[in-house]
Amino acid sequence: MAELQLIGMVEGIIYENNEELFKILDVHIIQKIAGYDHDSIRVMGNFGEMDLSIRYKFVGELIEHSKFGMQFKAKSYQAIMPAEYNAIVDYLASDKFAGIGKKTAEK
Repeated sequence: MAELQLIGMVEGIIYENNEELFKILDVHIIQKIAGYDHDSIRVMGNFGEMDLSIRYKFVGELIEHSKFGMQFKAKSYQAIMPAEYNAIVDYLASDKFAGIGKKTAEK
């Protein structure tokens, strides 16, 4: 099957095995993928820490799971840093950066 790109935001972690970094994620689709026309999909693969407030680009393929239906099997992924002003302020003011509040982030 052809390699596809999926851009979306992680809405939740369905399953994770911390020893192998394997996770099954519930992902809201931002950029539609060919052959799939729903708003969300389960994405499985080996992932580090996932941030629920940023977008990700996943590269992989659609697979049909016998029990859970259509899923996206990711071979690689990359965080997409926010580009809009409000999104950047929210990201910088998040708990990822201790000591930076909304006022400092707006500067």
